[in-house]
Amino acid sequence: MLKQRKLPPLNAVKSFEAAARTGSVSLAAAELSVSASAVSQQIKGLEQWLGIKLLDRGPNSFALTEKGEEYLKQLTVILDNLDDLTTSLTGQDKKKLRISTLQSFAAEWLFPRIKKFRDAYPDIQLELLTSDYLSDLARENIDLAIRYGPGSYKGVVEEKLMDEMIGPACHPDLMSGDKNLSDYTLLKDSGGPEGIKLSLERWLNQTTGNIGIEGDSIAFSDTHLLIGAARQGQGIMLGRSVLIADDFVSGNLVPAMTDWKQSPFSYYLVHSELREPSQSAKIFRRWLRAEIKAFEADLPSVLKVS
Repeated sequence: MLKQRKLPPLNAVKSFEAAARTGSVSLAAAELSVSASAVSQQIKGLEQWLGIKLLDRGPNSFALTEKGEEYLKQLTVILDNLDDLTTSLTGQDKKKLRISTLQSFAAEWLFPRIKKFRDAYPDIQLELLTSDYLSDLARENIDLAIRYGPGSYKGVVEEKLMDEMIGPACHPDLMSGDKNLSDYTLLKDSGGPEGIKLSLERWLNQTTGNIGIEGDSIAFSDTHLLIGAARQGQGIMLGRSVLIADDFVSGNLVPAMTDWKQSPFSYYLVHSELREPSQSAKIFRRWLRAEIKAFEADLPSVLKVS
């Protein structure tokens, strides 16, 4: 005798999963192309069918109950697998890959290398999203994110990609005379979320105790522009090894001091804990790890993490 499946109403399941994953009934409604009231009614109907409370509702928001969180984790995996299977069977596998990262990392490290990935995997359609702030991977439907910070991020599965060295750097022409560091303009990085901002003055005081750059300074909210100013010889910046290693190799920049220190922050690859990475995400991860291995092997000695 064939087993009869006890399946809940699928439209109600889709409504609950979308609302719980995005944290918003209105976002779920937009994703499913229905009204917000329809989503709410479907979720209430699902709770009645299950005999379980899935949401704790407030005036303008909701929170998942313990049972709701458990149900969501399983449903997202099931629906993702069903989507992958359906697109594969119909020959319409989109193989889209949405990746979020810092604008500075995208411009200085990832973009010069991304053509190799596209040449190797032309069937994967990339979408690179840049932001200085942490994206909500589940809500924004982002497959992977590359983050720079202390780690231990909430709501994601993370793995460390690489550490980084920091120290003062400048155009080689600035090191050709008899001037001291204090004779040059300080190029400051004022961008990024609080806690990630790195100050050259603070770093010098902590590591040397007796060197401080005084006089003119320029603050940049965009690290990419900051590095560009240093390349043009406009002053001395706090260099981050991952972002300027290629400049050291080409000779565009040189270390203003050889005693560089390891940054308190590292690079991490993360994905939402609510869903398993797609095959395209797994391919990108393998490619990224290989690129990092080759990159670290060719680093100048002053930039190598001990």
